[in-house]
Amino acid sequence: SYEYCIDTSNNSTCNASWVSVGNVTSAALSGLAAGTTYSWQVRAVNSQGNTEANGGTWWTFTTQPMPGAFSKPTPANGATNQPASLTLTWGSSSDASSYEYCVDLTNNNACDGSWTTVGSGTSAALSGLSWVTTYWWQVRAVNAQGSTEANNGAWWHFTTENQPLPGDFGKIAPADGVTGQLTTLTLSWGASTNASSYECCIDTTDNNACDAFWVSVGLVTSTEVTGLTEWTAYYWQVRAVNAQGSTDADAGTWWSFVTTPYLFADGFESGDTSAWSMTIP
Repeated sequence: SYEYCIDTSNNSTCNASWVSVGNVTSAALSGLAAGTTYSWQVRAVNSQGNTEANGGTWWTFTTQPMPGAFSKPTPANGATNQPASLTLTWGSSSDASSYEYCVDLTNNNACDGSWTTVGSGTSAALSGLSWVTTYWWQVRAVNAQGSTEANNGAWWHFTTENQPLPGDFGKIAPADGVTGQLTTLTLSWGASTNASSYECCIDTTDNNACDAFWVSVGLVTSTEVTGLTEWTAYYWQVRAVNAQGSTDADAGTWWSFVTTPYLFADGFESGDTSAWSMTIP
């Protein structure tokens, strides 16, 4: 049979105990300590005695250590006025195979949500965070031996900013000053960052103000207008709205268009009389 001994003392002696494995030539070990050097030997046994492997020379091996200590640079602990989209960063941990992060709303030094793996990278982009909210976060380095949390296990926190006003944007159609528009048409505009919804106003007074009323159309970038009066100049504006206020399109400049009761043939608007004819009976 065979017996093996595994020991943490490098003295060519079994300070633990010899373990018999029968007449096999291998033994599976488990529960070894991380980052530890072990000495080991095997001996063959029969009724006459035993013979140690390699002429009695003990061999050594060292287990993989736990991931090394590391820290989180940004966002700084306690940072305020952070955007709703930001990047978490951290330093490298020696012997790390991968990293996992957790972002939480509870200040209890624990991950109440779930750990998200990011591979071997040292950053993670977040988006869609709530405004004026405090988040708690931690990163841990992982390998086969286990995990090590950044900053000796201390969770950091940051607070997001108030929602900004909607961003600048512009109107698309009808183009400013265009004529010959139908009495049913579609207003369209570009998207505004941080907009929660849009409101439109159509007016017949050229004073850069809404003398009628603003109509909410939701979070879309076009709306159909019906029932307009023929041969009438209209002035229109769109504004992007959120909890902080509103932003008018085109830096507040209102656009205009003029309606026409029907479409002329191509070329008539430019005075090309060949595009039309009249018959006298």
